Amino acid sequence: MSEIIIDPMTRLEGHGKVTIELDDGGKVKDARFSIVYLRGFEKFLEGCALEDLPKFTPRICGVCPVAHHMASAKACDAVLKAKLTETGEKIRRLWYAVNGVHDKMLILAGTGAPDLLLPDANQKTRNVITLITKNPELGKKILELRKFGQESNRVISGKAIHPFTAVPGGVSFKVTEDQVKQIKKLGKNALHIATEVVELIKDKTYELVEKKGDLLEKLGNVETNYLGLRASDGTSDHYDGDVAFMDSKGKITEFHPSDYLNYLAENTSDYSFGKYPYWKALGFPEGIIRVGPLARLNVAEKLSTPKAQEYFEDFRKSFGRPAHVTMLYHYARAIELLNCAEMAMDLLDDPAILGDDTIGSMGPLGAGQGVGIVEAPRGTLIHHYETDEKGLVKDINLIVATTFNNAPIDRDIKAASQKLITSKSPNEKILNTIEMVARAYDPCLSCAAHSVDGGYPLKIEIYDSEGNRVGEISNTRR
Repeated sequence: MSEIIIDPMTRLEGHGKVTIELDDGGKVKDARFSIVYLRGFEKFLEGCALEDLPKFTPRICGVCPVAHHMASAKACDAVLKAKLTETGEKIRRLWYAVNGVHDKMLILAGTGAPDLLLPDANQKTRNVITLITKNPELGKKILELRKFGQESNRVISGKAIHPFTAVPGGVSFKVTEDQVKQIKKLGKNALHIATEVVELIKDKTYELVEKKGDLLEKLGNVETNYLGLRASDGTSDHYDGDVAFMDSKGKITEFHPSDYLNYLAENTSDYSFGKYPYWKALGFPEGIIRVGPLARLNVAEKLSTPKAQEYFEDFRKSFGRPAHVTMLYHYARAIELLNCAEMAMDLLDDPAILGDDTIGSMGPLGAGQGVGIVEAPRGTLIHHYETDEKGLVKDINLIVATTFNNAPIDRDIKAASQKLITSKSPNEKILNTIEMVARAYDPCLSCAAHSVDGGYPLKIEIYDSEGNRVGEISNTRR
């Protein structure tokens, strides 16, 4: 048996590795995706004061700290049986919407779009820098939309990264009329640019379907189950709601966030520090679950804003329900980008966000437990806290979005590898195509940055069945 190892993977947040096992005939026997380091937040946060967790947990990720911050605040709400005011909840929703604009635009431009817009580029030019160089006007619009999201984060929370605005029971800052005017000015072109982005991603998705359908069929596309939040009327909701589970055939089961342990369990492996959540009733691996933009559109009955709803209907009509094609994550993410932009502009016109009552009522601090669930950009994010009689944390369970997607990424990479690799010496283009499968999910492995010019060291060593090194493929600078 021999192995092909892709380590590290490129254009991901953090360090991931792909191991592809070949049999003696050179055919793919197995493939797996590994998270190669331990973070340990669940352990070292034990003993912290409950009210400090919304300050500490954003450090889990520098790319999506607001998602962890919001899930943490909601878990604290549940522990303290807090009842938010209308103003407090709507400020949280406004903040989460503008953060969605920032994060989804970052993901599309930085990791996903090069695979759609530059599919035949070599490793040194398949990146956002090339996109901006080839189309400066597109680059300016990407930056303007990101600025709207990130600067609005700063205006609302006082910090663009690792914020502390949400507190148990509400938010710590009021929103003023001047801030609303400032955010509106930043977002004056947001809806127009977001619509352009959706159109671009939509066109490239249909082009991929129509002109490269044979390639699309090789990029995983395994049938799985799906999970996402939605409101009582079935509207996709990134901030709150019940959890909707859809099996691979489209049947939906809903449950309250506090009941998640009745439905979900976690598996482990000996090759990754990531966990593998699954649907208890189906067991593992039959119960593995995909989360994120594709999953959210699958479980939703509708979206909350008119323009995004039009694209949602197009998506549903074209690709069915549930849609299993992995590369559709990009189109789904673009639709959500527009949805977030529309929600933000609507909330800026809501007078309730200017209220003074930003903190609601709460029960006493003491022994208890609570669950906070939000939809992070990459999928369903669960924070579960248990406190002792002093209000200190005695147990924490975090199920991060990427952990849900670990097993589906494994399956997709294996399926793609089996269809694409036909020899012990696959070329760079084939290996990049395999990476494209994982990048569609945008797995967030840590808050780390990689080189964008193809110079980040990717080395693949090939060994024969006797363990002898017989070859190497590398993109390391000479």
